[in-house]
Amino acid sequence: MATDMQSAQRATEALNIVSEISNILDTGLDRETLSICISLIEAGVNPEALAAVVRELRREAAALKAANQQAATGAQHKFGVRADSSAFAAMAQDGPAELLIGMEGRDFVSNKLAELPPIQAVREIQSKAGLQHPLCIPLLGMADQLGITRHDAHRGVLVAAKQALLTKVQQMKDTDKVKLERLLNASFKYLGIQELRDVPVAVMEKLEKVPPVFLKQLTADKQIFRDLPPKVQRQVWEFDKNQLQQDALPPVGQYKYEVATIMRALAMDEFLPSVLRATAAAATAATPSSSKAGMDDGDDSSGPAGPGPSSSGGGPPLQRSASGRVLGTAPRAVTRKILRKGSHIVQMLKSMVGSSQKIYNQVVELCVVKFRDSDALYVGHKELSYCTLRTQLLMALHDDNSTVASKDRCHELAWTIDAGITNGLLTDKHLQKLEKYFTDVMGAEDRQASRQMAGGKAGKGKGHVQDEAESAGNVAGSLVEPYRVLGEASVVLRDPSALHLLASSVMQLVYTAAVDGKLPRDTPQVAFVTRIMQLATDGRQMLRDRKYRLPEPDARILHNLLPLLAAWMLDFERDGSPAPADMAGEELPGGWGLPKQAVDAAMDVVKRSEVARKLAQTFVLERLLRRDFLSVARACKLLATALGSKAVLEGFDFAGALAQRLADLVKARQLPVGCALWRLAVDQILVRAVDSHTQVHEEVLRLLLAASHTLKGKDMGDYLAQTLENSKKSRKRVSKKQQHSGLDALAGFPMSIASDIGSDIGSDGWPGVLKLKLSASDGVRSVYNVFATRVRDINESTAPALFAYLAEGQEQQQGQGGQQRADAAAADAAPATDALQSPGAQAVAAGDAGGGAPAEAINTDVEML
Repeated sequence: MATDMQSAQRATEALNIVSEISNILDTGLDRETLSICISLIEAGVNPEALAAVVRELRREAAALKAANQQAATGAQHKFGVRADSSAFAAMAQDGPAELLIGMEGRDFVSNKLAELPPIQAVREIQSKAGLQHPLCIPLLGMADQLGITRHDAHRGVLVAAKQALLTKVQQMKDTDKVKLERLLNASFKYLGIQELRDVPVAVMEKLEKVPPVFLKQLTADKQIFRDLPPKVQRQVWEFDKNQLQQDALPPVGQYKYEVATIMRALAMDEFLPSVLRATAAAATAATPSSSKAGMDDGDDSSGPAGPGPSSSGGGPPLQRSASGRVLGTAPRAVTRKILRKGSHIVQMLKSMVGSSQKIYNQVVELCVVKFRDSDALYVGHKELSYCTLRTQLLMALHDDNSTVASKDRCHELAWTIDAGITNGLLTDKHLQKLEKYFTDVMGAEDRQASRQMAGGKAGKGKGHVQDEAESAGNVAGSLVEPYRVLGEASVVLRDPSALHLLASSVMQLVYTAAVDGKLPRDTPQVAFVTRIMQLATDGRQMLRDRKYRLPEPDARILHNLLPLLAAWMLDFERDGSPAPADMAGEELPGGWGLPKQAVDAAMDVVKRSEVARKLAQTFVLERLLRRDFLSVARACKLLATALGSKAVLEGFDFAGALAQRLADLVKARQLPVGCALWRLAVDQILVRAVDSHTQVHEEVLRLLLAASHTLKGKDMGDYLAQTLENSKKSRKRVSKKQQHSGLDALAGFPMSIASDIGSDIGSDGWPGVLKLKLSASDGVRSVYNVFATRVRDINESTAPALFAYLAEGQEQQQGQGGQQRADAAAADAAPATDALQSPGAQAVAAGDAGGGAPAEAINTDVEML
């Protein structure tokens, strides 16, 4: 402590001596200035340079003070410096200097370098483009002496000034709208300069509404648009419908490739185990005595395929695969809510929507239009993905308690269906809510239509004029298209999981009615569920015609098809079913089991009605779970005869689920190859359905692999020849898509999403499925290769079509490899900038040019990513 006091005392004495010498020499330096100078010299500043700076500052200060004393006083108060700051007043008199920023600065530098000698040009550029305040010149000289480059000095001033301005912007209140707009007008032209972009962006984010004149210009540069805050991006999308569609279309189109979208669309039997449990519990509670008798008399679960009465005894044990999984069940732990949270695309679109009702309506309308305007003859997986996305986006917003979801007129419908899917079955409470929903909707629409027909003016006030997109999900205001909400509801109900739920519920209701001795047409709930199923299947045509209605229950289904299915159910309850091995003849035991007239009437319904086909297909899967093999064979024969050579191209979900269930039976040694059930299900349906979807094709091949231990080599070769012949179109489509697809169609999405969204918890889809898609040229070649390498008795003589197909694939790969080597050689000779591209990026570029991207190169790049 004493040492520090002595040091301070000596420093004070030294400063006093220097101050006296300064006064004697009349330097004009006060005690504080002398202290600063001494500190700078001790820090290593050259004394001569410091003296020059002091003289220059004094000269400039005197000149400016003489020019305008009053301006100097104002500057002193404003900028917190001494009288030397009167330089600001002199600058204010001459007006603001021209700012050589951006294009102006570039043109100025270019012109000076062209007009003047190099040294003179550099001085002119430094004079005009540098810091022009008179006080900055000596300070820059001091910075030079301290080793600070001019670049660092200018950048430091820029960063400090920008930070001060941004702080000021953040402190502004909503009442400062005029100031903010004035600042935006002055800074917007610098939006393209990375170092200055933060200023106009901060102002736009602070403004509640950005003026339209600026919104119109924000989409010119994609990178600038990506850097904008989400709040501003949403304002641009609300202002520019075309930009919104351009940015929303890629994720909407790629949703069909997500893993969960594909697998849930194929899981037609995901709710059937719940049907079995519900009917068993109801039957046990209703007739306990007969239940025990039925169990004692008919249950024969000891044998591998021994069936027994299904529900009167609580049902036979649910059939399980070798892994112990109940046949036909989906992984119930992965709920729809988990799938929504895990879906990268749903989360992208939810972030895009935010709290904007207009953006949500436009995205929903985009899904509806893509579903409506697809040129496919049948409603396949691609079309259904739009329906699923429309529903999942709505429920994702519902999960966040968003007011946007509550204003969707289909919100209650989607909520009820989602609750039924989570529950595994529609309960009486769910059905009552659905009936009330449609009753309320039709009542409101009827009243609105009556007012419009009567020429009433109600609804022509504020909010009446809407375009087609705004009418989607609109609650308030008049309707552009009467009953349009029915078209929206049909899209929600057409979601594969929703339609599977409805069909499974019909099976439960029909079974319960049959056991109770009732006809399906006498069960109001059956009529209602088939009615809304009809709305789901008719919705696409309604949207095209712009004529909406709630269809009446189809009398042909209620009077012809469902009674036939109920009769087969009762036959099984009474007599059981023979094992598949016992159905080896050409004719089924007992034939159709009903008069041919009744079968023909049901067959006619199946030909004409998509709802009837869905119900018959669900019946097949439900009977498989109950081990009612005879009814399965009869229903397969009904479907195959009714549909003929077209098979079930629209029923890709049925074909995929059926192939999986039959494969489980084959592995359990319960389905011998060549029996009547095999011939009807595999030969007549599945082999024809391989063209409906690549995943269905793969499931059928897996079924054949499971049966390879019993199929002869020649027979297996014939099956493979049929699947290759029947799948030409689908394999060609997959190959064509791969040749013209880039590595990531979502790379240009303007908003950034958190990295933990879209993980593999159930729906990750794009990166994973892209890798799977590119693993083979047509999506199934790797599976066919297993037959050639691992299945016994498969060779070129027994399966010539298989080996010809594989040889053709090898030739294509060799050709692609030659093209890849040529591209690599061209890249070696290209400029250095081209070398920055990865092999996958070069392959994608080649594909965009029309040459196709080699799958191996893209796979390599996917692995790197």
